[in-house]
Amino acid sequence: MKHHTCTRLLSLVLAVVMALLLLSVAAFAADVPAYAHLEIGTASGQPGETVKIPIYIKGIQDDQRCRGFDTTVVLGENLTLKGAEWTDLVSGFDYKICNKDSGYLTANDMMNRGFRITANGKLCDLLVKIADDATTVGTISLTKVSISGETSEDFLSSTDGRMSGRYLSAVVTPTDENGASVPIISIKQTASFTMGKQMPGLAIVLDEVDQNENVTEQYAVLTVSFGDFLTLKNCAFIDTNNCPFAPQLLTDEIAQDTGHSKISGFCEYPLWVFGEGFLKEIGGEKYEQYSEQFDAYMRREMFEDDMKMDEMRGM
Repeated sequence: MKHHTCTRLLSLVLAVVMALLLLSVAAFAADVPAYAHLEIGTASGQPGETVKIPIYIKGIQDDQRCRGFDTTVVLGENLTLKGAEWTDLVSGFDYKICNKDSGYLTANDMMNRGFRITANGKLCDLLVKIADDATTVGTISLTKVSISGETSEDFLSSTDGRMSGRYLSAVVTPTDENGASVPIISIKQTASFTMGKQMPGLAIVLDEVDQNENVTEQYAVLTVSFGDFLTLKNCAFIDTNNCPFAPQLLTDEIAQDTGHSKISGFCEYPLWVFGEGFLKEIGGEKYEQYSEQFDAYMRREMFEDDMKMDEMRGM
């Protein structure tokens, strides 16, 4: 029961943190257009996986009705567009297309049946595949943005509501709390590699949950791997660059800061040790697999060290 309460608390903390982050963006992101625009979310995955990149529509005013939108998706290296999963926000549109070859993305009321978007929200999840052999990935951009209003001559992504004033780059990309750009897609590593051998390692992903504790979408990847095997069990470096809220998770049940850290580029990543009970609850079989592999590896290393010591004594 104690760990169940811990999981509930974690979900609550993340929900509160997310609300604070959204408020911060609204208050401090000076580059966010005052008119209708698109926003791109983030995701992480392993090579060969297909990840979901959320696309939102924001900036719709109370008296505005959106007839549809269109844009072109441009992908960087090692990324392939596989399609889109549309949300209920556009369920009434009779024309929805995600062209995997050209990147053309649109949803609109082509037959003028009267369905309109009247509130901000998520339009779709882009399905993007990471190349099987990818070690790095490019970015994702949306170009030629057009968000139409009630009529064919009314444009919401415009400085003056007309086609001549359309802002074709009406897109907001993710940033951290300091306004610095963050990767839209990052490669998630669940194991470390040393001398060509795969080693057990931890990767912790935070999911957004609804009031019934059902996962709705991935929120963030808390940990980061630098390819080093960590000989201290249940430890991982924390991506405070992309998860500035992370220190709020430092509790007796969840994790403790070891006082050690690793510097990469302009960022410093603290090393945390996580509570075993917490990892067992959130990781289940995956944690048990990590734990068994870690213990087995450390036993082999100790055995090999003992053998080397015996050989040295024999000399």
